[in-house]
Amino acid sequence: MSQINHPQLGRVTGTSQDGIAYFRGIKYASLEHAFAAPKVYSERAADGLDATRHGPGATSLSVACDMELGLIQKSLPHGPFTTSSTECLNLNIAVPENAKGPLPVFVFIHGGGFAIGSNAWPQYDLTRIVKLSQDIGKPVVGVQINYRLGVYGFLDSTALREAGVKPNRGLLDQKAAFAWIRDHISGFHGNPDSVTAIGQSAGSSKQLPLEPLV
Repeated sequence: MSQINHPQLGRVTGTSQDGIAYFRGIKYASLEHAFAAPKVYSERAADGLDATRHGPGATSLSVACDMELGLIQKSLPHGPFTTSSTECLNLNIAVPENAKGPLPVFVFIHGGGFAIGSNAWPQYDLTRIVKLSQDIGKPVVGVQINYRLGVYGFLDSTALREAGVKPNRGLLDQKAAFAWIRDHISGFHGNPDSVTAIGQSAGSSKQLPLEPLV
């Protein structure tokens, strides 16, 4: 186990392996309903925050991870994935345990054709690259985010707009994640003024609309 006393979140407990602290499933935004605009979340947990397990992913195809593993021709172990249409806006943070911050931050946005993907997928585990950064003497803090996919993230219509539902909600989720990172990453030894966004497939294309915030 690894613990950090965060100035805003309080005591946060994560896991530890090979000198890397890994905090998972940290809520960055809340939703009033599945089609709502996200609201950046920052509440201090009275009994501390348990960040030892992945949070729910966005509602998507349940076998998508194994389909993607087929592309790299190697199966990676993973447990069962949980999904939610309203509680999926969470992120993971990987930090060198001997960090003397503030360290540069990189944020990974997964791809999946706007329809699949999760920060819990093993091929997206950032602890390996954070460990490498530490080994070469250039330590960084890594962040992975979840965002809404498919119908809840990107469905648009005249009827939805007339009902007050904003389009491209998955992109709004990503903007909320970067706002949360800006306000909270210093408590994880990250530098909010040195954040690099990277992505895979659709995850990289989505960064263009985010450019003013990033």
